[in-house]
Amino acid sequence: HTWIDCFDTDRSKLYDQSTSYIFGGAGGNGFCQGYGAGYPGRGDIDIGTAYTYKMLKNEVEAGTPLCQAFGADTYTNTDWRKRLSVATGQTAYFAYLPNGHIVKDKKAIGTQHGVYWTGQVGTSLSTTLDMKPENLLDGHTMDYDDGNCGESVDSNGNPGGRAGDGKPCIGSFIVPAGTAPGIYNMVCFTFTQKV
Repeated sequence: HTWIDCFDTDRSKLYDQSTSYIFGGAGGNGFCQGYGAGYPGRGDIDIGTAYTYKMLKNEVEAGTPLCQAFGADTYTNTDWRKRLSVATGQTAYFAYLPNGHIVKDKKAIGTQHGVYWTGQVGTSLSTTLDMKPENLLDGHTMDYDDGNCGESVDSNGNPGGRAGDGKPCIGSFIVPAGTAPGIYNMVCFTFTQKV
């Protein structure tokens, strides 16, 4: 499992300064330009279970709700958690750790993820049945493995051949030209048969 820790318009900040928000505990809160709804921050020791939402294949196929419910105050009940604000045509980046699934157990190799939305202000996708190609923000899914991220050593203690511990995977999306100003809800969903 994994989750998005950080949204920003500066890719090098997300990548080069990743220890600030990954290993900074509560001190890293507010480092990023934006956060997902309900993001508890790295100071929360239960972030792995509190901020992930596992769905089994049969649940996905049946149309289970896409997201956990968060209070309407998710962006006002802290002084650091805020929405990412971008202009149309501007690239937004997001960072997530591979959590061993690329170098150690290799179960995420070949896995795809996508950023989905309705394209309409103030609306949200409801269930997994809404995850259709026409609801992909960029019109395509992306590889979970960005080709760079992964732990320093594999499960046998051999060099991982990747960026190393604490260096995140980086994904991106662009809000299409012509998108009306407003607040949009998006879902990043990872498809895997193995993890």
